[in-house]
Amino acid sequence: LVDWGIKRYQFIKDFLAQELRGANGPLSEDELVSRGVVKYGYREQSVRMTLLLQKRLFKKLSDGLYTLNR
Repeated sequence: LVDWGIKRYQFIKDFLAQELRGANGPLSEDELVSRGVVKYGYREQSVRMTLLLQKRLFKKLSDGLYTLNR
C-alpha cells in the first residue's frame, strides 16, 4: 500500500482527521463513512461511532457536516 501512496492509519480518528484536513471544507458523515469503507475497508458503524465519541477532535456543525475542532 505504501508503494501506491496509501497510508494505513493505526486509528480511525487519524484517518478522519486527515480527510477533514485535506478537504476544502466540512464533510458529511456519509462522505466520511464512504471514504473509510472504500479506501480502507473500515466498518461503517466504526467510522460513525468514532465521529460521535471523539467530540474533542471532531465538531458537528448545525447543518450536519463535520469539521475539525480547533
